[in-house]
Amino acid sequence: MPTTEQDVAAGPRPGTDGAVSLEARTLLLTAAGSEVDDELRALLSGRIDGQLLLRLALRERAVVALDSRMSGLGIDPGDGEFRDLLRRHAMISAFRQQYLHARLREAVWVLHEAGFRVMLLKGAALGTTVYPSFGDRPMGDADLLLHAAEARPAFELLRARGWCLEQPPEQEAFYEGHHHLPPLCDPVQRSAVLEIHTNLFQEWHPFRIPLDEVWEGAARTNIGSTPVSVPGPHHALLHVCTHFAWSHQARKGSWRAFRDLHALLDHGAVDWASLCREARQARAATCCYWTLRLAARLGRLPVPDHVWPELRPPGSEALRHRVEAHLTVNLFPGDNACPSVRVGKRVWEMAIRPRWSGHGAVRPWDEPFRVGGEGSAPEGVARALRSHVRRLGAWRRYASAVLTD
Repeated sequence: MPTTEQDVAAGPRPGTDGAVSLEARTLLLTAAGSEVDDELRALLSGRIDGQLLLRLALRERAVVALDSRMSGLGIDPGDGEFRDLLRRHAMISAFRQQYLHARLREAVWVLHEAGFRVMLLKGAALGTTVYPSFGDRPMGDADLLLHAAEARPAFELLRARGWCLEQPPEQEAFYEGHHHLPPLCDPVQRSAVLEIHTNLFQEWHPFRIPLDEVWEGAARTNIGSTPVSVPGPHHALLHVCTHFAWSHQARKGSWRAFRDLHALLDHGAVDWASLCREARQARAATCCYWTLRLAARLGRLPVPDHVWPELRPPGSEALRHRVEAHLTVNLFPGDNACPSVRVGKRVWEMAIRPRWSGHGAVRPWDEPFRVGGEGSAPEGVARALRSHVRRLGAWRRYASAVLTD
């Protein structure tokens, strides 16, 4: 029987879920709510590699959520070392999140008192609005959007108030033409990082998401007692999808992206018909399609059936199924991952359809501001063949995961 878009919305096919490890499937399910408790309990009660699960959770900054979810389900990890490490990392992560929140409140207050209008982005915005608390949305840094003319003065004000450069001053040249200024870190707890943004993406991004519309559609809220702006729900959802599928090429931050989508939907402010129309206008339909499809498949995101035809790229469902399998195996490093950067880029293009989407020749890996000397010379044919022969085992594992059900 051919696969339909209704199948995609309803749940996973064995072929796609089987392409990733049991531990990755378990972690991604923790992005969903109580509706997956029985499925999650069954997975966690099986033969889980606790060390691998912990490594994946650390990679996704998900240790607090994983620890909380396992405790809520009444599951004892059993392995004493895993249990102790998980709880220790969860305590450290929770402390860092609490500290970042406190320092972010102070920074926003300083900027507000100086007359700057500040918009929180991504995790900082969602943690302040759609999550139960800021600590429920883990992040490595907090992103602040300011008008371009105000970004540098705000940056210098924060430096005068004690924030320091995260990287050596000589690396500031890397950020010329970038969509945010060099990261600032707290001098005492250097894991607390702020980024002052002037745009949602690099200046050369292909999306039609005008900043003036983002500012006009912003909602107002408070962080502490200080008023701030946050993107409206549709702009927030578009940003989650494009940041994951385009900026991160669907290879990084999957758990956070899926969990953010659940939080936005649970908040109840998404009009699907309007969102689909805005996604097409923004040239972000395929980014939304694939982020939502993976979130529905692996994170059980409840996407209405009528959404898929509004966003999906042209082509057969059989081809999309294989593209989905490729994207799935590359969500995390592992034995099944695609062994070729070049092939990975080509399949990404098959998913996002840049030219069909109106992106022209722009690709996320073509960074015009990249520091000179990075990258490597193209491989010769003979050298490339020898390299691929040495990786035959990796190719077999990848092909088996992507091409078989």
